[in-house]
Amino acid sequence: MKNKKIKILGVTSAIMMAMGSLSFAASSNAFINANPNITAYNTAYNFTYTQNSGNKDEDLKVIAADPYWSVIKPFDTDVTAKTIDWTIIDGSTNALTKLDGQEPIGGASYTNYDGTTYEGYAAYAKAEVDTTKTPGVAVAEATNDAGGYMDFTFVVNAASKQNMSNINVRAYDNTSGSLVGLKKASGKVSSDAVETSINYASAMDSIALVSNDYTSGNQYGSEFLEDVTINETSYEYSKNVKGWVYAVYNKDGSLNKVSEKVGGETFNVSDGQTVVWVFANYKSDYTANVTFPSKLSDLPTIN
Repeated sequence: MKNKKIKILGVTSAIMMAMGSLSFAASSNAFINANPNITAYNTAYNFTYTQNSGNKDEDLKVIAADPYWSVIKPFDTDVTAKTIDWTIIDGSTNALTKLDGQEPIGGASYTNYDGTTYEGYAAYAKAEVDTTKTPGVAVAEATNDAGGYMDFTFVVNAASKQNMSNINVRAYDNTSGSLVGLKKASGKVSSDAVETSINYASAMDSIALVSNDYTSGNQYGSEFLEDVTINETSYEYSKNVKGWVYAVYNKDGSLNKVSEKVGGETFNVSDGQTVVWVFANYKSDYTANVTFPSKLSDLPTIN
């Protein structure tokens, strides 16, 4: 098997994965009904640290946007801002030790592309990260009762190269509309399989276990898995038409929720997990035409 060193991330850009929803539920709040999306406000949404670099405190702030992202504005009242829930996504590393909602911040202001400025409140939380904990990625999420969300990722990069044994990998082709098993493998995932700045073994590194060759491209400012050769057949990315997506299942067979939120480069694989790669068509909204089941056992087996 040829391990080609490339720099790759996930198939979707970080900002597209971090925020938004395709459909919304009815909210009990009129302002949120009109502005159901959530976006970061005057704060980063991706944080990266080096292992053993001390404790980190981060301020997380969000404001609202209409269903089409045509208007972004702070929340109308502190009461509305307080309805935002802050949670740590299951499957996050233990490095994100605390996430506490705070009193909303008044005086928030945002000027839209047409020059219109809105003022109001920003929802606010404090996150604490202990970089002595397990290297990998954690996700904090701000949500409202309409289904809008904003994700904040916290990556603790290992101080030196780390591999991970006992990782299972499956590859499927879904371009016909149903999952066709291509190959499965188990073994050690090397953090050197893919050339990135991440030092721990990642979901992206796992592609080396099932492929003969692979290449990358750049989309929305991020590198992504492009063409993969499996069993001497090439499965080639086509912009807005088809490409590779992934999910990770835990040792007990449950779908890892963090893998739904981050690119493959930053997801840290753990002993006994299964990485599932699917070559799929894209829908009109540019999302992959595949749904990963909540249990690994619901996927077709590969002989």
